[in-house]
Amino acid sequence: MTPEEFQRVLAAKMDEIKRYRDEDLPHVIGKEAVDHFQDSFTNEGFMDETVEQWKDGCSEYQRYIFL
Repeated sequence: MTPEEFQRVLAAKMDEIKRYRDEDLPHVIGKEAVDHFQDSFTNEGFMDETVEQWKDGCSEYQRYIFL
């Protein structure tokens, strides 16, 4: 491969990377974010390294008011 061919191949790969960054990557990151957010509701808590369960939504006193 000559240096000129290498430059052409490298330029084509750079264009491919830029297209992926600008067009595909935002969709991939967005889907990961939505899936992570929805998993929080499935697990009933926030996920970091382990699940940190959410506290109950109302106090013991408030439960008696609504019953």
